[in-house]
Amino acid sequence: MLAPLRLVDALLRVWRGLPAFVRLGGVAAVMAILWWSSSRQPALDRPHDLVIVLLGNAAHFVAYFGLALAAWLAAPASTPARALDAAVVVFAVGYGVVDEWHQSWVPGRTASAVDLITDAFGAAFGAWFARARLGLGAPGWRGAVFAVCGAAAAAAATFGRW
Repeated sequence: MLAPLRLVDALLRVWRGLPAFVRLGGVAAVMAILWWSSSRQPALDRPHDLVIVLLGNAAHFVAYFGLALAAWLAAPASTPARALDAAVVVFAVGYGVVDEWHQSWVPGRTASAVDLITDAFGAAFGAWFARARLGLGAPGWRGAVFAVCGAAAAAAATFGRW
């Protein structure tokens, strides 16, 4: 196994062993960062480079990967993994709905169903990643499907072809 993955595995195990209030604080911190970033107005005075727009849309995948991962690791270790996967994805997508609604009130921003789809695939990948890295039986092909679908959704948001 690659050394960086061993480090990730060790960090996940350490994080999961921290007191529940610390782990829940991590979830709250991710949510606060997402809320803050959705509150920011876009810089309309600079040209929109296609790569920058694509990275911005792909950031939804990464952000909700982080939220789902934090929520997965915050749950009690005794929670069955499959039930936890579903709960974490529903939680993250629910927060994505609230955040898209919030973003719709920010001047220069809009709510987007495609962004929400990208969020959902990021959350599913986060739950899959937690299970896979902790050795709790996550089929490898699912991670690939979530990643490819998330990339496709980010591309669809970028090119406006949904």
